[in-house]
Amino acid sequence: MHVERRTGMGLPKVVCSCLALIVALLLAACSGTLFHKFTPVENGQWLKKDTLVFQYRNTGNDIECSINADVRLFASYPYKDLLMHLQVATVSNEIPLLSDTLVCRVYDDDGRRLGTTAGLLYQVSSNSLRCVSPIGEPVVIKLSHIMECDTLCGVSDAGIRIVAGN
Repeated sequence: MHVERRTGMGLPKVVCSCLALIVALLLAACSGTLFHKFTPVENGQWLKKDTLVFQYRNTGNDIECSINADVRLFASYPYKDLLMHLQVATVSNEIPLLSDTLVCRVYDDDGRRLGTTAGLLYQVSSNSLRCVSPIGEPVVIKLSHIMECDTLCGVSDAGIRIVAGN
């Protein structure tokens, strides 16, 4: 019995691997995250007067997006929630595009800790706010806590996440 081998019909393994990598990268890019960055809080104590500042520039089209805060907390964080003020403004004229309150729930109503953990830190996310990300112009995002205490203990770092769509 003679088996004829066809040539030129299949793709070499290297090409298939490259195509699989390209598809994986395109799928990751479609996840919608436009910006995600954390800033450390000095000595785990977030002072009321300390505003965390982030800069972001949308290089694509004006798009609707959602913005929220992610906060990493030590187990010693003493409150059920974390209230923050978020302001988004253009760099050139500092006109606020968005100014609102964000809430991170740290514990549920039964006292169970929410969020995800990695070792000694717990990460929780705030509610999302809708906004429009202007094209080309850099924006400044300011985040500060608005808890009653002046020094908020147990906070490792806080970040901003901007996601395309609602």
